[in-house]
Amino acid sequence: MFIKNKICLLVLLCLTTCKIIGQETFPINGINDTRSTFYAFIHARIVVDYQSVIGDGTVVIKNGAIHDVGMNIPIPAGSVIIDLKGKSIYPSFIDPYTDYGIPELKTKAKEGQGQQFLSNTKGAYDWNQAIRPEIDASKYFVSDSKKAELFRNAGIGTVMSLNKDGICRGTSMVVLLSDEKENLNILEGKVAQCFSFEKGSSTQDYPDSRMGAIALLRQTYYDATWYKQSTKREYNLSLEAFNENQKYPSIFEVSDWQNVLRADKIGDEFNIQYIIKGSGYEYQRIEEIKKTGATFIIPVNYPETYDVSDPWDAINVSLSDMKHWELAPTNASQLEKAGIAFCFTTDGLKDKKDFMRNIRKALDNGLSEQSALKALTYTPAVMLNIQNKTGSIKKGMVANFIITSKSIFDKENVIFENWCNGKRYIIKNINAPDLRGYYTLFLNNKKAAGIRVTGEMDGPQIFFDEDTNKTKGNISFAQEQLLLSYESKNAATKGLIKLNGYIDQATKNMERIRLFAKWAMDKLVYCIRFDFYSHSKNR
Repeated sequence: MFIKNKICLLVLLCLTTCKIIGQETFPINGINDTRSTFYAFIHARIVVDYQSVIGDGTVVIKNGAIHDVGMNIPIPAGSVIIDLKGKSIYPSFIDPYTDYGIPELKTKAKEGQGQQFLSNTKGAYDWNQAIRPEIDASKYFVSDSKKAELFRNAGIGTVMSLNKDGICRGTSMVVLLSDEKENLNILEGKVAQCFSFEKGSSTQDYPDSRMGAIALLRQTYYDATWYKQSTKREYNLSLEAFNENQKYPSIFEVSDWQNVLRADKIGDEFNIQYIIKGSGYEYQRIEEIKKTGATFIIPVNYPETYDVSDPWDAINVSLSDMKHWELAPTNASQLEKAGIAFCFTTDGLKDKKDFMRNIRKALDNGLSEQSALKALTYTPAVMLNIQNKTGSIKKGMVANFIITSKSIFDKENVIFENWCNGKRYIIKNINAPDLRGYYTLFLNNKKAAGIRVTGEMDGPQIFFDEDTNKTKGNISFAQEQLLLSYESKNAATKGLIKLNGYIDQATKNMERIRLFAKWAMDKLVYCIRFDFYSHSKNR
């Protein structure tokens, strides 16, 4: 009996050990802390998705996922509680067209190489180097913390990554933008197959025209059909992958509205409904664009203002270029009015800081806020078939969300934090006061100057207006301490003026110099008390 019990205990121990080992596929260097940490975000305005908002709610997350969300929900014992009164929570944005984390996979030409008619890629691959359906982006992905931070600062928490090279580019993947290892960041290994009309880095001579690229892609479709049906003993890695990839959505990158129609014609020929990664020129032929039935991924890299100060330069700017500069910000609103599904991408932007700024330009040009939020979250999630994992704030989904000071479309809005994969990433200090606004400076109960504080919340610029004199000053603050200075040109206070003070939430005990402001989401008016120092020679 004793021996029997020992055997049973040994078997139980082995099964338990196997279960524990089976929970991890990657070794952990150090102690594996398996404790569950709950975070509870209370009193927040929660934008669940583009259609639903909870005015005063709670979000609870656990182990990188949303544990619960709603009003008056129970908070688990031991939770880290974060009070977000006056703040908002939005789903982190999704960028559905990037090459984040994908190293350069370009074909390199041999030195002194002349004409090349055949592929120099070794192996049982396609005869043309521009056809690379076997490329699997997830096999090359490497997390990049610096690039991930640029996306997160723009409010983005999830991206689709692909190899942007060639006519047939293989499959893309969806990744989260946390600083975790690759195995924890890859949300979906394969989500779409990708195409373009550009042969990219291929060193072969063919194709050398748009017509040739179209012919090559069509021939590839026909070759893949033949290969699938053929009884001939042949193994082609590229055609194997091409046929396998047909179960995924197809994304086609184009450079103008004409190529949208060309791509759609190929799709009609082979019964494929492409998702179109557009160019920003779709508004120019909106009726033809609508007939394609495609969902569009549109960039917001609007053309910069032309410098026409020189008459010669002004003459050389074409009317079509000027009209595109004027109308490019209307592209999204034109798609919305036509009932065409679309989402946004940072692709083509020199600086990702311009992403939300340019979307606000689209709002100024007729796009509705609901459609803009849908294009940032829900539409790309549905397009990539990840709507049950991210794109909204619902129980069981990945904890990807941003904390903001106001509506994300408000020009004064600040993104404080971006939580990706349940990890906290601080963008701005959530406890720092927002000093931006208009003030009045009083000296001995008389108005001395008007003050304007503009710019970024953590890097404000200050301007002093003394009657007709307008002077840029200096402002700095740490915690509650403030330092202001400016060169006064007023006869009564002429000279360098320095103000030293602190931010106080009380509205009483105002002394000789007072600043009044209207800011803070909770309608509390901050009061700033100062002592006055003058370094004027007259004093």
